[in-house]
Amino acid sequence: MDHAALEAFADELFERWREGDFDFVEASFAPDAELRIPALGRAGTFASLRPHLEENAKRVGPHTHEAVRRTIAEPDLVVEEHVSRWKDVQGRDQAAEVCGVVRIGADGLVADMVEYVRFVAGGDPRQKIIDTVRAHVVAEFTNDVDVIMPTVSEKDVFFPIVSRGADGIYAVDMIVDTPGATSYYRETREVYTVLSSTHMMALSSDWFVVRASIGKLELHEAAAPGAEGVVIENPSVVIFPVADDGIIGEIIWAKNDFLETIAAAKAGTPLPIETDALRQMANSNRIRDFLEAWQAGDVAAIDGMVADQPCWVTKVVTAELATTELRSITDRAEVLDHYRTSPAPADVIVLTQMVTDWFAIVETRFRPGADGTTRRKIATYPFADDGRIIGELSYSIDVPG
Repeated sequence: MDHAALEAFADELFERWREGDFDFVEASFAPDAELRIPALGRAGTFASLRPHLEENAKRVGPHTHEAVRRTIAEPDLVVEEHVSRWKDVQGRDQAAEVCGVVRIGADGLVADMVEYVRFVAGGDPRQKIIDTVRAHVVAEFTNDVDVIMPTVSEKDVFFPIVSRGADGIYAVDMIVDTPGATSYYRETREVYTVLSSTHMMALSSDWFVVRASIGKLELHEAAAPGAEGVVIENPSVVIFPVADDGIIGEIIWAKNDFLETIAAAKAGTPLPIETDALRQMANSNRIRDFLEAWQAGDVAAIDGMVADQPCWVTKVVTAELATTELRSITDRAEVLDHYRTSPAPADVIVLTQMVTDWFAIVETRFRPGADGTTRRKIATYPFADDGRIIGELSYSIDVPG
C-alpha cells in the first residue's frame, strides 16, 4: 500500500475498533493473523480473542482516542500511539496509553498486530518518560529507520558510540545531531537485525530511563567476514535521556566486545552471560569509594581506582538543552588531570544507584561550582575484570538553584 492507503486503513481500523464494530475489525484481519496484547495476557487470532475483547469493551464502555501520533512506513507498517480515556463503573476517570504496531499483508488485511497498553495512574511524572522510551524500543524492533527516527528528539541528540581497538584503547564517535543519528540507525541495520531483547532491569526518572537487557541480534556480512546469519547475545546497559519530543539518545555500554562476541558465536562457544554476586559486592564497595573520593577531590584515591585503558564521556546541557560541555577522554593521564583541575562537587546527593557484577548506574544531584547551579547527572560506570573502573558515560542537566 502507499502512504494514503495505509493512512485510510489505519483511520478506519482504529475508529471501528473504538466504536466496538468487531465484525468489521475481524474482517480486517487475515484468518491466521496473530494479535498480541501483552498487558491483557492475550495472544492468538482475532477470532479466538474476540470474546475477551468484547467483554473488555463492555467493561470500558465509551472511550476516546486522544493525542494520536501515527508513523507509517510503506508498504506495510503502521505504528499508532494514542491515549484512551473513559469512566469506570464508579464514575472515576480512567486512562490508558496505547501503542499499536500493525503489519499489513499483500492481501490488504492485517497480517500481525501487537498492542501495547499502559494503564495510567495519574500524577506520576515518570509515565510520559517511560512511554517515550517504550515507543522508541517498539520502533527499533521494526528495524526500519523511517519508523525509528520520529521517536528521537530533535531538541538534543547524544549517541556516544564506544569501540575498542586491538591495542585495547577505546575510541568514541560522538553523534550529536539528527543526521548523525539517522546514519547511525541506518548503518547498524546494515550490520545486524534486532531479533529480541530480554529486559533484565530498569530505572525510571522524570528525565531518563535506564534499561539493562540481553539483546539477540542476527548478523549480516557487514559485521565481519562469514558473519551472515550468525546470532549473538550480549548483555548491555543503556541510558535513555528524554526530551518532550523523544529520546535524546542511547548511551550504551555492552558487557562484551562486539568482535569478540562474534568470534565466539561463530566458533560455537558464546561468551558467558552468568552473574557473579561476589564481584557485584566488590563493585558496590568500589563505586562507594569512588564517589567519596570524587566529592573529596582526592585524585590520589581516584588514581588507584581507574583502569589502565579508560573511557570518560560527558555531555552537559542547560535546562533548555543547550550544550555547555561535550568531552571524551580515553587517556588515563588526561582523566586524572580532569579530576585534578575540576572543582570538587558540593552537596552531592545520590538519588539512584544500581550495581551489578560489570557496571554501576548512579544518578547524582550536586553543585558543580560556585555559580548556584544544580547539576543532575546520570552515569554508567563499567568495571574491568580486576575491579577497577573503566570509565564514566554520563549526561547531565544544569538547572538554576
